[in-house]
Amino acid sequence: MPDTQARQLAAMKFELAMSVGESLELEPMARAFMRPLLQFVRGLSCQLWWRETQGAWQRMGYPARSLAPAGQPDAVHAWRESVAQETVPRPLHTELAGARHLHALPVGARGWLFIECLGQPVPDAVLGAIGVVLLRLANACQACEQHAQLQELLSQKEAAKRALREALSRLEDIFALSSDGFIYFDAQARVAYSNPRAAALLELPPTQLQAMDLPALHTWLATCGSAPGSAGLPGAGPAPTGVLQLSHPRPRVLAWALRHKDAAADEGADGSAVLYLRDITHESEVERLKSEFLNTAAHELRTPIVSVFGFSELMLGRPTTEEQRREMLQIIHRQAALLVSLVDELLDLARLEQGGQRMLSPARHELALLVGTTVQGLSVPGDSRRVQVGTLPAQAPLQVDAKLFHRALLNVLTNAFKYSPQGGDITLQALPGTLPAPEGTPGAPDGSTPAWGLRITDQGMGMSPEQVARVFERFYRADQSGTVPGTGLGMSLVKEIVELHGGRVDVQSSLGQGCAVTLWWPAAAPAG
Repeated sequence: MPDTQARQLAAMKFELAMSVGESLELEPMARAFMRPLLQFVRGLSCQLWWRETQGAWQRMGYPARSLAPAGQPDAVHAWRESVAQETVPRPLHTELAGARHLHALPVGARGWLFIECLGQPVPDAVLGAIGVVLLRLANACQACEQHAQLQELLSQKEAAKRALREALSRLEDIFALSSDGFIYFDAQARVAYSNPRAAALLELPPTQLQAMDLPALHTWLATCGSAPGSAGLPGAGPAPTGVLQLSHPRPRVLAWALRHKDAAADEGADGSAVLYLRDITHESEVERLKSEFLNTAAHELRTPIVSVFGFSELMLGRPTTEEQRREMLQIIHRQAALLVSLVDELLDLARLEQGGQRMLSPARHELALLVGTTVQGLSVPGDSRRVQVGTLPAQAPLQVDAKLFHRALLNVLTNAFKYSPQGGDITLQALPGTLPAPEGTPGAPDGSTPAWGLRITDQGMGMSPEQVARVFERFYRADQSGTVPGTGLGMSLVKEIVELHGGRVDVQSSLGQGCAVTLWWPAAAPAG
């Protein structure tokens, strides 16, 4: 090979190497290859054709002009098109007028290199060498492109894994903070995941719950209060939802929903299941109390209304003497007064429950003054007894709402008179004591705060332990004979008022031996 050609080939290799160092894409390297190639073969132009993945032909030329000599563009184009559409294992060559030669080199199975040169055609050995270089160049670029695509896929996979981990972490946080329980069972019905709330609702150690499967959980729930085989148990019966009445470890009502992923009916499902648990103990108790309250209230309201309606209708429907008329009017008045008292106490209870703190207007008052004002204003019709007040401390300040204090103490004193109709002393004495300190307030080292108790004792009919347990229920009355007047709401009001102040009500009684009710009120902080 002449020195000139050798130098040209070396320059071409150097330029190609420089291009490879800058890029591994086919187009810039092919352009770097074409420029010295034309000088090497005394060429006029080159054109590289390659087929894309979608099948369309791409063309790249150097210089940017037609390969066809003047007057023959259509013939040259047709020749190139025919070459490109055929798979020929050897270089092709055609000669045009004016000693112009066209060479076609296959570049693998997807491309062609067309060279136009002047004078002598390029020797086959040189064309073969050029073809090998260009083919290796194309293969290297294709491998690099595949590697880049693989790297991109791996990068996308890592990004997807990171996004999945973040999503799972968010879900884990949500389930960990949820007030509802979730238990996931795999295709073999074994517990694969449970959030902390699920174990807390079932009052099971998390490790014990994780070791269960759905049948074992069903059996365990059956032993906690629900009858075996009941449709209210998860997995028993066709119902996807139900309510569990658990009696131990402690009474609790749980709503549940079970969702199965049926592998036969749902393509892609694995036969797993999710159990959802929600504690509705409070809602159930509120609903029970609401129904009980409405039934009892309707009965208690109906009794005086029926009396008022009946006697007024009697007065309108038949002639009566003045004495009879006056007696019926007195009955109507008493029943109307009872009705007004009942409605007032119901409204007071509702106000205390819904906005008790807003109703409270506490101020500093001396215990002796509060008790004296209440006792002086006490008047029980038909009863001449007086409350025997023991020695009261001279300095016993309370931080209370005087009006509500008076209401609570008056209710207890009135009950003492009403439930001791056979007579006997009614005493009131003050007791020093303590109450648990409210959260966030300073107290004694044992977490208590000073308090004063007012104990009211009577010598009346008393109550059994069962009656004492129900004394604060609305409309509950220990005397079922109806001889003692009242609404059955007095002690409920007392409890609401005292607890609103942060206090406590204690009741001690024995049947036939009287009753002792102690109202504990927090003592006020020292002045100054």
